[in-house]
Amino acid sequence: MTDSAFLRLLFSVAIWCIAYAVVAVQMSIRLFNFNRSSLT
Repeated sequence: MTDSAFLRLLFSVAIWCIAYAVVAVQMSIRLFNFNRSSLT
């Protein structure tokens, strides 16, 4: 396994992790706003 292939794999994994984290944060913010609006 060459270094370039390993770096490419690591880069793709990092992109997937960042995308998953962004989606999770957006969903949690949406749920938080929905709960806050339903409480008032």
